[in-house]
Amino acid sequence: MTRYEKITISLPSRAAEKARQAVKDGRSSSVSAYIVEALEMQTKTDNWDEVFEQMMEETGGPMQPWEVHAATRALGLLPNGQPDPNAPQIIYARKIFEEERKKHERAQAKRRKTKPKAVARKKRP
Repeated sequence: MTRYEKITISLPSRAAEKARQAVKDGRSSSVSAYIVEALEMQTKTDNWDEVFEQMMEETGGPMQPWEVHAATRALGLLPNGQPDPNAPQIIYARKIFEEERKKHERAQAKRRKTKPKAVARKKRP
């Protein structure tokens, strides 16, 4: 069970209003809960440097040039970050897009054919 401690803090008016608004909007159960969530988030971000260093140790350090090249190719990108038009995934995506476009065009043509034609009304004298 979490033990709570009551403290008094001073907040800028704008921050206090945002916390109250979060409660009013249903994004938090209370102002205290909102501030606890914010503190927990800050605690996590305070440790990012440690987490990043640990990740680098576990993975062997930053990506090597060959790893960057392999990842770029796996994503179907050229070294400049643009899509590679000859990459299999790009070719496949184009094929799917073309199939969907044709389906859409056929459906539109069918709708046009089955649409009732407007009947010309005779003008009354």
